[in-house]
Amino acid sequence: MPMTDAQRLTLVRALHTVIYVVMASASLVVLYAGITGAHGPWLWVAAALVSP
Repeated sequence: MPMTDAQRLTLVRALHTVIYVVMASASLVVLYAGITGAHGPWLWVAAALVSP
């Protein structure tokens, strides 16, 4: 059964929301690390996600 336009739109919106939440979280992790001086492997992952 093929997807309707409404289903495609819902899928695109959901994917966009997931990507947005991941990128926003990575930005906050980098900000937190910069303010507190915390570091670890999670910082490198977050920095890689937000770097161009």
